[in-house]
Amino acid sequence: MTAGRKSGLFLFGTSKTKWDGLPALPSVEPDIQSVWQVCIRSRSGTGLISSKNSRRFCDVEARAIREEFEAFLNRLGPDSFAVFYFIGHGVQVAESELRLLCSDSLPESPQSAISPIEVVSMFAERQIAEWVMVLDCCHAGVILSNPSIQTRNRKNEGSLIVCAARAGQAWELRGKGGLLTHYLTTAIRTGACVPPGRKVVDFASAAHWTRIEIKEKHSSLNAIPDIDLWGSAGYIVARIPPPTSSENSLPVESVLFIGAAPENATEAIKQAVIGACHTLGRHLAECRVTLLICNPWDESADYHVAMGYAGDDRAGAVHLFMPEGEETKRNDDRFPNALDNDRIAVERNWYPVVGNGEFSPETWLYCQLQALEYSDAVVALGGAEGRSTSVLLQLAEARGVHVLPFAHWRGAAGAAYERNREHFEVLGIAESLLRRNGIEDLPDLIRAVALSRAGQPSDLRSVFLSRAAKDSAAAECVAEHLERRGIAAVFGDKPQAPGRDVSAVIHQRMRESQVCAIFWSQHFALSPHCFIELLEALRRARRENLHIWLLRLDSTPVVHPEARRQKSWYTPTMVDIEGWCGEVLPPLNAIRVSK
Repeated sequence: MTAGRKSGLFLFGTSKTKWDGLPALPSVEPDIQSVWQVCIRSRSGTGLISSKNSRRFCDVEARAIREEFEAFLNRLGPDSFAVFYFIGHGVQVAESELRLLCSDSLPESPQSAISPIEVVSMFAERQIAEWVMVLDCCHAGVILSNPSIQTRNRKNEGSLIVCAARAGQAWELRGKGGLLTHYLTTAIRTGACVPPGRKVVDFASAAHWTRIEIKEKHSSLNAIPDIDLWGSAGYIVARIPPPTSSENSLPVESVLFIGAAPENATEAIKQAVIGACHTLGRHLAECRVTLLICNPWDESADYHVAMGYAGDDRAGAVHLFMPEGEETKRNDDRFPNALDNDRIAVERNWYPVVGNGEFSPETWLYCQLQALEYSDAVVALGGAEGRSTSVLLQLAEARGVHVLPFAHWRGAAGAAYERNREHFEVLGIAESLLRRNGIEDLPDLIRAVALSRAGQPSDLRSVFLSRAAKDSAAAECVAEHLERRGIAAVFGDKPQAPGRDVSAVIHQRMRESQVCAIFWSQHFALSPHCFIELLEALRRARRENLHIWLLRLDSTPVVHPEARRQKSWYTPTMVDIEGWCGEVLPPLNAIRVSK
């Protein structure tokens, strides 16, 4: 849609029709409301189509639809942008003929239904500059083989036809409405269909994104949308929404708790530790972090952290790492009842008894080591020095796992604090880690250690970006931030090197970079080329001091053990990516660009 051009949306649907044997469609009216909200300009919305020139109808007779559509086009006039959107039943009446059913439609009365070909002809007659037709109904795609569609007016700037399916059924999703409309409105509302940096959403991008999403997630329905696009029109429908607040999100996905009341603690100190554990659990739940614990026995510190976690409505999952002993299994049977929160997903990981038995320090340390493999951060409180807590914290530090030791009650956590005091002072969090009520600052403390400046050489000139094609938006966002700082962003697949071995190209380009940023995701894990890049990065990190930034875009486990030990950040949304760039990359004013 060109700036200053008149625009309008003609939106109608039919939930009930007289046509024989067709069921009622209860989602039609809510879908009409959804389309209207994302497309129409309003004070609170992002839509850009004029409400003054737009109309919406539900369960109206065909005669009224024709009259209203005629008036709609008259209001717009030539050189305008028009959207025709139908939701309801579609019936194929000939090889490439479709009828959109109205409330009074009957098989024996052709005029009681609307022909999309008729709509397209009227667009041409009125010289509409750019138009979009969306048909969320069964058999919609049959019209694309109609000669009138294939040879439609080519004198305007462009036209776009989006059909729910080629010749089969259109589908509804339980609780979400029509399949096509659900994904199309999601694309327009969120801006997920356009690359970072774009300020507006267009119908063509939204339609192509919708097709990809439905093909990937609902292929079994055989309802992949058909798209017919001609011309170079903009089809602009909405502004990109502002970033959503990420106040309660953390750059980590899972946190392992380790600790206990200090040895020889008084009853008052024991009660204070219990209160701190409940507070700690509550804050982790507020941030929707997965809680990892090893000792769910009554009155253990782990148990009280779990109780605080379960007391918040936002609690998500508790993962247990336990020895496969009879007593532990009996205790585990009681644990879900103690949580008393059906929303929490409890995952149990059982490990063999080692050492001198089920309750030996070696057995529990073995379970804790397994939990460490799955944790993004460790929060420690108290704990006896010289025992398993001390060993675990030192291993976590050695592996580069984020460690937050609350040192007020000393013990193993206090010793970990002393080892890293200078680092915590630089981050400005030392005082909170020493205070008794410093746990109230837990979310901010985790952000501080997780978003501390990434390891990088003093002379950072280029960063190799390793990503799957479907995660390009995240990588391009980071690339843009790097280039603003005068740092080159290098990709293994662009510019392309025809005729050259892929591995050789990756090897050469990575050698020219001081850092490799890996965008880990389900797509990355399944890509052979990404695997080659990962192995090359790990090899260079071992031998040539290459720095690795591992950004985890979803919850796909990092399987490679060496990659799992790299420092990582959990950045599942574009808001998180933007925040990571601002916190972790060198400040803009600290970069000196060579001329």
